[in-house]
Amino acid sequence: CVCVCVCVCVCVCLFVCVRAEQECPIEITPDRMVIEYQGRNQNATCKAISNMQGNVKEIYWQGNKSSSWSADTHKDWDPKPVCNANFEGIGWCKKRLNFTLYKIPDSVSILIVGNLSSVVEAREFQLQCDITNVAPAGNLAVRWYIGNETIEPLKGRSITLNRTHNGAELRCEAQLDLGFEEPQPPPNMKSSPLNISVHCEITFTFSITTTESLWLLLMILIFLRDIGLCSCNFLVRRPASHTVDDVGLLARECTSFT
Repeated sequence: CVCVCVCVCVCVCLFVCVRAEQECPIEITPDRMVIEYQGRNQNATCKAISNMQGNVKEIYWQGNKSSSWSADTHKDWDPKPVCNANFEGIGWCKKRLNFTLYKIPDSVSILIVGNLSSVVEAREFQLQCDITNVAPAGNLAVRWYIGNETIEPLKGRSITLNRTHNGAELRCEAQLDLGFEEPQPPPNMKSSPLNISVHCEITFTFSITTTESLWLLLMILIFLRDIGLCSCNFLVRRPASHTVDDVGLLARECTSFT
C-alpha cells in the first residue's frame, strides 16, 4: 500500500470595495476669506446644506461653539478655522474655511549687490530687493523694472545692461498673489527708484611730455563731454618729483552716449 501526499495550493483573491469618503454636508459663507492685517473684521457662518438641515444635531465653529466665526486681524496669522457638525446617519464631520490674513511690506528697497552706484555695460551684476515684514511669504512674488519696462533677471537676480540704460531708474516690486478672486489689484509695494550709471569698458592711459600736451588733452575730453559724446572721470598721476615729462593722465569710466 503506497500513500501519496499531494499538496494543493489554492489562491484566493479578495476584492474589497472601499466607499469614497462622503463630503461633510456643511455650507460655509463666504467659502473663502482674505483679510488685510489690522483691517476690518469679517464674519463667516456655517450651516447644514438645505437637504440636511433636518438631520443636524449640532453645528458650531471649533473654539467658540457658535455658528459664526470672526478673525482677529491683529494676530490670527494661521487660525485654520473649522466648522464641526453632528448629523443623524453620518455622525461627526468637519469643514475648513479657506482663510488668508495678508500684510503688505513695511518697506521695499532695491540695491546692487556690493552697494555699487555704477556698472560696466555687458558685465553681469546682481540686484537685491529687501522686503521687510510681509505675509504670507509663500504668496510673495518679486518683479523688477527698468523705467516702466518689466525685466526678467538671469539666474534669479543677475542682469546685464548697455549704454542706452545709462541714467535709468531700477525698481523692484513686492506683490502678494492671493488668488484670482480678491483683492484686485493684488496688494503690492514698489521700491524707490535706484538711478544707475552704465559705463563703457574703456580705460585710457596717456603719457604727457609737456604741459601744453596735458592741457590740450584735457580740453579735448572736456569738449567731448560737454557736447554729450562722452562723460569721463579724470585722474592725473604726478610723481613726487613733479617733473612735467613724467605726468600721466588716466581717463576712466568713460560712457559714450552715441
